[in-house]
Amino acid sequence: MEKTPTYQCYVGSVGWEHASWMGVFYPEDLPPDWRLTFYNNHFSCVYLPYAEWSGLTAAELGVWCNDVMDPFRFVLEANPKGMNLADKEKLIMLSSQWVLADSLGRIESESGLEGRVVWLTPLADYKKLAQELQAYNEQGTQIFLISREPDLKAMSDVQRLLEIMGL
Repeated sequence: MEKTPTYQCYVGSVGWEHASWMGVFYPEDLPPDWRLTFYNNHFSCVYLPYAEWSGLTAAELGVWCNDVMDPFRFVLEANPKGMNLADKEKLIMLSSQWVLADSLGRIESESGLEGRVVWLTPLADYKKLAQELQAYNEQGTQIFLISREPDLKAMSDVQRLLEIMGL
């Protein structure tokens, strides 16, 4: 597939199902099967550990794909033992909505664009992060800013930083 040189920052967390978000982020009466769509209205990606996504069926992944809107991305942790046929079939189901992250945070996507996972920390140095983001912007690198902890404040702060920077 042909590379389209674009730069885009995505913000998200590891998973979208967090008990601490009930009543704070998710409305108390929101049905569980609507949470991914609700999450997608606020954030642009979600990181899924290999153990979580590899155990799903293609049909289950298809439901998730239908629950989100472009340009949402599923950032999938790569199989530590290497890609197998079952993994490849699942990635086909996710179509262009996936990117694969290796153990070093390098991204592989269907489009062939380069990317990086940047892990957010609760006490991030936003000045340093802004400098890193600007450097990635100049390289045309896709960035996936992921909160390992379900830290809504850090995710929202980074979204504001991106808005201020025009990214």
